Amino acid sequence: ANIQILEYDPEEQKNHKLRWLRHYAALASGEYTQTPGAETAQQYADALDRAAEAEFAQHPGAAFVLYEQAIDVLDKHSCLAQSAQICSNYGLKLVAAGKNQDGLQMLMKALQQYAAQYKADPEWGKNHADQFSYCYYNAGNAAAQAGELKLAEIAYNAAIRNFTILAREHPEEHTL
Repeated sequence: ANIQILEYDPEEQKNHKLRWLRHYAALASGEYTQTPGAETAQQYADALDRAAEAEFAQHPGAAFVLYEQAIDVLDKHSCLAQSAQICSNYGLKLVAAGKNQDGLQMLMKALQQYAAQYKADPEWGKNHADQFSYCYYNAGNAAAQAGELKLAEIAYNAAIRNFTILAREHPEEHTL
């Protein structure tokens, strides 16, 4: 699915990519079914996440089902970091589809999972602080769009605080 298809028709490229992503998800599902565990769950969830991303433009409802399957698989194996990332992706797609309240709830779930992962592994948190910060920022956007202005203010302030710390500690990677 990641190979660039050398064709002149962008729609046909999307269809080819989607077909291969669906095939990847089916293979990953079979692997997960045969040997269920955290590693195969993560591979399966990755396949579902990629397929959902590609599916969203043409079939948002199908994409939402794929996101939910990925989150369910990861939650069964306590894969907090990857689940948080997929919850964040799903939340953004829900907001893009005009489902602001649902998107906000999914982004809040992502923030809870990021916080739990950070608590369990502070070193991971240091290495992935930007993901946590962007999730706060996206939650602020979703809260504002949902009319939850107090929550938006809290989320934006957390994003500003986190991004400021990142910029001060890693000026080569982040700017104020």
